[in-house]
Amino acid sequence: MTRVIIIIVLVVLVALMVAGSWSPISQAWASRNYVQALLTLAANIAAVLSVFAASYLWLRSHNLGFYLWIQRLRHKWLPSKSVTWDVQAHWEGTGDQGILDNFESWLISYYSGKLSVTSRADRLRSYLVDNRFNIDTSFEPLSISPEMISAAVVIRIYALTVNFAESKDVLGHDVMPLLDKLSSDVRPLSPNEDYKLTMIFTDNINPFFGLYVQGLRPQDVLRFQIVLAPQFYDRQAASIVRVSPQELSITTHSPLILQTMAQDFLSFAPHLAKTVPDA
Repeated sequence: MTRVIIIIVLVVLVALMVAGSWSPISQAWASRNYVQALLTLAANIAAVLSVFAASYLWLRSHNLGFYLWIQRLRHKWLPSKSVTWDVQAHWEGTGDQGILDNFESWLISYYSGKLSVTSRADRLRSYLVDNRFNIDTSFEPLSISPEMISAAVVIRIYALTVNFAESKDVLGHDVMPLLDKLSSDVRPLSPNEDYKLTMIFTDNINPFFGLYVQGLRPQDVLRFQIVLAPQFYDRQAASIVRVSPQELSITTHSPLILQTMAQDFLSFAPHLAKTVPDA
C-alpha cells in the first residue's frame, strides 16, 4: 500500500510539472521558435528525471519495503549475476555405514546417469553432479552398543553456481530433496541436527548488504559481519543469519525453516524487512 501511495504522488507531481510546462513549449513551437521549444522540453525532461532520481535514492535508503521491491524487479527483469552456494548439514542419529550406500543408490537413481562418483571410501563419498556441483558425504561412529550405533552423518553440497532467476528451482531440486532423504535415513536424535546455506557473492556485491546496513558502501568496508536471530522465523532464536559484504549464510536446526528462509531471501520477500532491527 505504501508503494502505491508513493507512486501515485510521484505521478501526480510529474503530471503537474508537465502540465505547467506544456504551455510555454506549445507557444514557442507555434511562433516557430523551435530551438527555445526544444530547450524548454529538454529542461523539463531533466527536471522530471531528477525528481524520480531523488525520490528513488531517498526511498531506497529509507524504505526497506521499497528496497526489496526494487531488488525483486531487478533480479526478475534484468540479467542477474550468479552466486555460489555451499550447503552443509549435520545429523547425529542411529544407523550404520549402510546409510551412505543407500544414499548413493538413491542419488544414482535421482540424477539418472548424471552422477559421477569421484571418491569412495568406507566413511567418505564424493560425487560430481552433471558437471555442475559437488556432493560429499561422511559417516563417523560416535558410540556402539548391542542395541544401536550412534553416528554423525554430514553432507556438503558445494561449488553450486546459481543465479536468482533459477534459485528456487535449484533449491527445490538439488538441495532440499537430498537433505530430506538423508535426514530420513539417519533418523536424527533431535535436536542434534544442523543445516547451513551460504551464498557467496565473489564477483559482485551482496544485495542483502544494503538491506541491513543502510548508508554504507560495501567497497568502503574492510571487515564487517552482522549476526541476526530473526524471531519472525524462529521464536526460539535458534536460527541465525550472518551478513557480510560478500556472503549471506543461514544456519538452523530445522530443514523446513531453512527452506522457508532461503526462499524468502532468494525472492526478496517483503517481510524480510521484519528481520531488520528497528524496521
